[in-house]
Amino acid sequence: MKVNNVMTKNVGFCRETDNLATAVGLMWQKDCGIVPILDTEDRVIGVITDRDVSIAVTTRNRAPSEISAAAMIIGKTITCSKNDSIKNVLKKMSKHQINRIPVVTKKGRLKGVISINDLLQMKKSKRFERQIFKTLKAIGKPSPILLREV
Repeated sequence: MKVNNVMTKNVGFCRETDNLATAVGLMWQKDCGIVPILDTEDRVIGVITDRDVSIAVTTRNRAPSEISAAAMIIGKTITCSKNDSIKNVLKKMSKHQINRIPVVTKKGRLKGVISINDLLQMKKSKRFERQIFKTLKAIGKPSPILLREV
């Protein structure tokens, strides 16, 4: 099965010039935990998660409106294509310990987001359920937190 069959297509996004308050507003409005950050050419250049917001606000002791979306761009953004297989997406989620991935075109433009929750909603075989469990186990493995100074 391909990503296109499972992904969420109507997702909110923000610009690097926006702040975390804008991102949180989109998360509330769209009932999601991730907001892709787009550049001026609508390419995905980062993501903001609900966890990122809580850590950024508390470690910097600043209001969400005082922290830019650009401050959340750390390292390479992991993406996938709508034509990728679910198996490959699960591998990416495991390897990078993430449970949501922006779906982009060849030019990096946002088409949607695929999440572990999207995959959990699918009708699945016992083998696929084992793959999801293995992915969740890998995602949940403790890892260091890296913060970027602004």
